[in-house]
Amino acid sequence: MTSPAELLDRAAIVRTLRRYSQGIDQRQWPVYLSAFTPDARVEIPGYLEEPLRAADFVEFLSGTFDANRLSGQHLLANTLFTIEGDRARTVTEFLAHTTEKDGDEVVVQRSAGLYVDDLIRTDDGWLIAHRVLVRKSDNRTRVRYDERTAALTRDAARNPAVAGF
Repeated sequence: MTSPAELLDRAAIVRTLRRYSQGIDQRQWPVYLSAFTPDARVEIPGYLEEPLRAADFVEFLSGTFDANRLSGQHLLANTLFTIEGDRARTVTEFLAHTTEKDGDEVVVQRSAGLYVDDLIRTDDGWLIAHRVLVRKSDNRTRVRYDERTAALTRDAARNPAVAGF
């Protein structure tokens, strides 16, 4: 049976996982960074040649994708927890939906996979110390957005209402 203390730990861990997703999707980098320990590493086998520090992953994402990016959305589900004292491992399924401009068209990318996270309990709560992102699928589709729709999508993705998490 799951104890009340473990339920509280699980809720705190889920908040950490959501800070990552909200920070990435809204490009709120302080929110994103608040999910990680200062020396945390991110690995994406088959995509990144070597693990990156979580802070360096910000530069990779913003430098590579933000020039034409309109929006992003991560959906997290089916998290499995293993909690042992001040350490935890979670495996979380994700769906990510990203849109970006490409000339007169918009490219919609749908990715699915797993986040395998090793977390530690700190004075700031549960934080990700190591993340492995395992991609199960990537699908890119070209669609037509008129300028108004593209602008609305971009503006909604940069909604300042998420600031202050």
